Amino acid sequence: MTIAVSDNDVIRIEKSMTNLVMLCAGSFVMACVSLILALGWLPSVDQTNFVQRLSFVGWIGVVFFGLCTGMIIRTAFFGPKTVLTIAPTGLHDTRLSQNEIPWNAVQSVTTWEQSKQKLVVLSILPDAEAQLRLTRMVNMTRKANARLGVDGLCVSNVGLKTTFDQLLQFITNYFSQYGSVTSERRV
Repeated sequence: MTIAVSDNDVIRIEKSMTNLVMLCAGSFVMACVSLILALGWLPSVDQTNFVQRLSFVGWIGVVFFGLCTGMIIRTAFFGPKTVLTIAPTGLHDTRLSQNEIPWNAVQSVTTWEQSKQKLVVLSILPDAEAQLRLTRMVNMTRKANARLGVDGLCVSNVGLKTTFDQLLQFITNYFSQYGSVTSERRV
């Protein structure tokens, strides 16, 4: 766990090549399994309708896991070394936004968990969120996440050199210390 802390209380969290390689391997295996389903390379099954459905699901898996594998490779080899910066002025996660999210724009910091996947959820003031230059991925998934009950910007430790508990502690500490006090504010 290598987390660099500078003299001015800025925490920089880097990507973990080990975690990213494991994610990439898992995604590649799932793409291969999906391809086997899509091409019908399973032992013959009498139920033709069932095989057709498996083939359709397989092609969806090939596309989905193929894209995931490509994104992980891009992140691992071409993305910035420092992914997340937590500073007295705000939080900058390169996976979320092109610019820093100031603490006074954050209404609350909560957590969300589903199937052992944990996220730190930042609820952002609507006016402030409109000013952020969110990444394409965040813009594409924002509404779907809200339907799942995750209404905010999601910060994950996946692919980073930190644990979820450390990440949550850093964010809540900085939000408590540097965030503006509003009536809607929750930690």
